[in-house]
Amino acid sequence: MGLRQLLRREEGRRRRQREKGRQEYRGERATREIRLRRRGRAEQRAQKTRVGPGQGGHAVEEDAAKYSKEHAKRDVRLSLTRGTERKKQRTQRGL
Repeated sequence: MGLRQLLRREEGRRRRQREKGRQEYRGERATREIRLRRRGRAEQRAQKTRVGPGQGGHAVEEDAAKYSKEHAKRDVRLSLTRGTERKKQRTQRGL
């Protein structure tokens, strides 16, 4: 094996190692940025709930919307279960 082949092989190894390092670095940065974004959103929500009346209206509206969604989901579940209960009663009565 000649000197040129050895140099090419070593150069290829270094290039691959550099690329691998870059990819790892990018991956770490991406996960860190995502974590920072998530943390920022959580802090914003906490800030909204801490703000006094008049300024924290958004948090109240968000809570009200969440509350109404939960109630709507509950009402749908209840209506579905009530429907099956009525069917059971009808079949028991022989209707």
